[in-house]
Amino acid sequence: MRPLLCAAVVLASGLVVGIFAPLGAASATAPGDGCLVIQNGFVGNVSMVLTRGAVFGRMLSGTITTEDTNQTDALPPPKVIGVATRTVLPDGRVRYKGDAIRFRTSGAVKIKITEATQVDLSVVGKGIAFLSAGTFNPPQPNVYSADSASFCGDNFFPLPILPAKPVKVTISSPDS
Repeated sequence: MRPLLCAAVVLASGLVVGIFAPLGAASATAPGDGCLVIQNGFVGNVSMVLTRGAVFGRMLSGTITTEDTNQTDALPPPKVIGVATRTVLPDGRVRYKGDAIRFRTSGAVKIKITEATQVDLSVVGKGIAFLSAGTFNPPQPNVYSADSASFCGDNFFPLPILPAKPVKVTISSPDS
């Protein structure tokens, strides 16, 4: 029952944003904040460095590595659910691996997602990301948007297929 309730809440919140975004009610929370959305990404790799912001997402399978780059901000550590293994690396990063992973974090953070399938990801904040779809031609939609003007509701592009160079995405808005 609880997973069904959580899914309903996430769906309802997405509908509310979808209804009000065209009216201009949805906007970044701080000047300069932007967004990044990946929909049904059969993603090889996603690397992000945020100076501030919030990230939440899910993936069918894969590995996610997190690093808190500002440990003095007193924000809680990332929450990652559905992991088979959790490994603290010597440099302090934490690597999670498993199936049906859900995750969220906020603040200044570095995140690397590898060997992932069916990634849905939402980011708001300020930073950069590098995206690639792996070495095979994935099914649709496998798209991303970093269009801060529409708060990532428009201007979706396909994730690049390797060996092409990964796409560098700036997560920010022109309002700084």
